[in-house]
Amino acid sequence: MQAIELVTYLKQRGAASVDELMGEFNVSSRTVRLHVQRTNDALAGLARIAYSRRAGGYVLTVSDEEGFRAWCDRMHRFSDVDATAAGKRVSYLVNDLLARNDWVTISSMAKVLYVSPQSISKDLKAVEAKLAEFGLALEKKPRYGVRVQGSELARRLCLASAASEDLIGSHPFGDEALPQVVKTIADCIERALAQTPVYMSMLAFQNLVVHTVV
Repeated sequence: MQAIELVTYLKQRGAASVDELMGEFNVSSRTVRLHVQRTNDALAGLARIAYSRRAGGYVLTVSDEEGFRAWCDRMHRFSDVDATAAGKRVSYLVNDLLARNDWVTISSMAKVLYVSPQSISKDLKAVEAKLAEFGLALEKKPRYGVRVQGSELARRLCLASAASEDLIGSHPFGDEALPQVVKTIADCIERALAQTPVYMSMLAFQNLVVHTVV
């Protein structure tokens, strides 16, 4: 049972009892509760799964609609690939860390991706290298975890670049050229936005840059 599978099921059903979830995913009641906890860790700040006596089962409550949709999109893309592939984990981690402002622990990321904390620690070295291309840094703090440090523009650029790489796959511009292509397009969009009173969210900005690159 992956986090996105549990979330999708609850979105479709509205509410689901422990027995329903046990039957749907062929797991024990203990495993159901464990996956609810892990999914809540992954959804921190975006949504939460909690037991409702009135509904007679677990209910999903969304607190950040835009962030939740972005999370679902990332998880759907990730669930289609081999979750043990380090390269795909790095791509997921970059997207996840850029989409949040709060701290997240290595252990919670490991639970979501079903790998060891040691594997995540190794992946974070590649994540740091990717972030550094855009002047971003990975801040680390004992007991709190990690989070991205840097300007919103740099975060947008890095997020758009990562999404472009996921969509394009083998880069028609060349591995080294793609970040510069993304930066050039993003700079043009930023200049255009600066001349208008229109506000564009990080997700909308990412989608526009990716659409233009592709």
